[in-house]
Amino acid sequence: GKAEDFGPWVDKFHRINPDRPLCISEYGVEGIVQYHSAEPKVKDYTEEYHALYHEIAWKIFEKKPFLWATYVWNMFDFGANIRDEGGVKGRNNKGLVTYDRRIKKDAFYMYKAHWSDDKFVHITSKRFVDRAESTIQVKAYSNCSEVTLYVNGEKLRSISGDEKIFVFENVPLAEGVNVIRAEATEADNGAIYQDTARFTKVEQPNAGYE
Repeated sequence: GKAEDFGPWVDKFHRINPDRPLCISEYGVEGIVQYHSAEPKVKDYTEEYHALYHEIAWKIFEKKPFLWATYVWNMFDFGANIRDEGGVKGRNNKGLVTYDRRIKKDAFYMYKAHWSDDKFVHITSKRFVDRAESTIQVKAYSNCSEVTLYVNGEKLRSISGDEKIFVFENVPLAEGVNVIRAEATEADNGAIYQDTARFTKVEQPNAGYE
């Protein structure tokens, strides 16, 4: 099914079993940091779908007060000798962090935005460098109240809100390397937090991302 199916499933279970304590013992999806897509979908193994899945699932779970716990599966990619998925043998790639503990995947920062008081901004898909489109979507996670996007030094627009997920549509790319900067503003003291990504406009999609 789809990540959105969590909502009606949990609600139905709770309606039928109103006095049954309920937790989600594990939920997750494969996310391999080499794979990327501007149109992420189930079973494409991309870092983008991995992040999108967790966005959808957590937004559902956080609004269900009858859930006494939810458990992300998993914190780290881990060895699993019988697995062979997404071109990677012997490893489960559902972690928020890579097997060697060196790379925090985008989904890690989605949870940080919701769960941490440490203010920050994080541009997603920074490893999705080569882009064949003339305009792209740029997404940022932040626990600040406003994020402003700059493209090659020019201000594009600002988005305010408390949803922790800031999506900028139709971000134009010039030929060659484009520098994208996100600035998050803390409402309480006006402090500014920054993150930078670089995307290269190319003629053809990079087949290595699939």
